[in-house]
Amino acid sequence: MTTGLLLTTVALLQQAAEPQSIPFELTSHNNIAVRVLINERDQAMLMFHLAVDSVSLTQKASRRIGSVSFDKNARLSSWGGQSAPVLYSSRNTLQIRGQTWKDVGITESRHSGPGTDGKFGPNLFGGRIVEIDFDRGRLVIHPSLPEHAANYERLDIETRSGSMFAKATVGIGGELVQNDFMIHTGFGGGVLFDDAFAARHRLVSTLKVVGGRELKDSMGNVLKTTKLQIPSLRLGSFSLAGLPAEVFPGAIQSQKMSVLGADVWKRFNMLIDTGAGHLYLKPNNLRHLPYSQ
Repeated sequence: MTTGLLLTTVALLQQAAEPQSIPFELTSHNNIAVRVLINERDQAMLMFHLAVDSVSLTQKASRRIGSVSFDKNARLSSWGGQSAPVLYSSRNTLQIRGQTWKDVGITESRHSGPGTDGKFGPNLFGGRIVEIDFDRGRLVIHPSLPEHAANYERLDIETRSGSMFAKATVGIGGELVQNDFMIHTGFGGGVLFDDAFAARHRLVSTLKVVGGRELKDSMGNVLKTTKLQIPSLRLGSFSLAGLPAEVFPGAIQSQKMSVLGADVWKRFNMLIDTGAGHLYLKPNNLRHLPYSQ
């Protein structure tokens, strides 16, 4: 996750009046991968990440992509630490399916979703309506809310520090508890609970423990989690059962936000209207797939 690194130098050259379609690949880790062209010469696969507000390349990709010169320093926040210094490159050109941006700042990070060279976020599209159509494998950038939004369920979202949050209700020990969740397509899992929520509701002792694993954030910090199973999660009128969830054990005290990951969001076609503070959802053809374990 990134905070405080805004694309203040990005200039969108084409504000098309018609919707713009961008094909993507859904990876085996549930990430959305988009092919881009950098500085008119280097191809890369970037993860479309709803919880970031900058463009980044991994260290491995930056060694291959010779047109990007990292000549400045910046700071990056991530799961595993408050802030860390990173390299920064200004004044790059980025092209995605006929759209061109100039003066794009690019940061360097250690990791991205498996099979991708880095990340970019929805702020690249200048506040337009972003549609994520998993059925057809495409992003569609709309100048205004399309008519087919009437067939979707509308939820309220809140934007904080460049990330979007929605409310969901979780079944815990026979009770229904509402919480705010970051909309996070970079995290390939289902649910990640913040430390305070996990402690307050004694999740490790209340829910079924099904294992654990190690995660790496964008700066390479290794984070061990305890894997749980929650009986139900309600998102608007949609109910999800047997969803995998994770918590950081012990007193890490760094995970301050709960997260709904890509294993949840891939089950819905989505329309994102950050200007009006709304998220539109419609179940898609992936809704009955088993959850990643």
